[in-house]
Amino acid sequence: MTTSYTTYKNGKPLKDIATRNAATPFDYGAGHVDPVAALDPGLVYDLGVEDYLSFLCALNYTTRDIKILTRIDFTCDSSKNYRAGDLNYPSFAVSLNTSSGNRGAGTKIYTRTLTNVGTPGTYKVSVSALSPSVKIWVEPKSLSFARAYEDVYCNLCNQCYAIWYKKLCSLGMV
Repeated sequence: MTTSYTTYKNGKPLKDIATRNAATPFDYGAGHVDPVAALDPGLVYDLGVEDYLSFLCALNYTTRDIKILTRIDFTCDSSKNYRAGDLNYPSFAVSLNTSSGNRGAGTKIYTRTLTNVGTPGTYKVSVSALSPSVKIWVEPKSLSFARAYEDVYCNLCNQCYAIWYKKLCSLGMV
């Protein structure tokens, strides 16, 4: 995901082959894979077995379900509040509660850990939203790494204003 692309080399957006219109993430997912860039991604969202097991707990998998799927004996800790959005993944979604009377407005914050697998350096955050009804920002605005395999935490913040009856669906990229 972190080394994929969503535009052609000339800068124009990828096209949906069926409609020939500009494609959206619903058409291409995370983008087209760039195998050369994948050899040196710079930053990665590193995950381990515990991360995936916690994700399964967030999806309400039982001990038996987890054993069948992973072949690991694991019981979800009933004292923990597991959330699917906590998976350290470069993709996220915002679900708006339109029954609260606020017509789907809300702010959601996701915390992610990025691991530097390249040379030390500073990365400036770039954000774009495809709709004025979605505001996305990242804190901090730049991420500095002093060494390889160093982790840095950041918050991905989403502020959304959606009116349900318009069936609005908005996308953005970080």
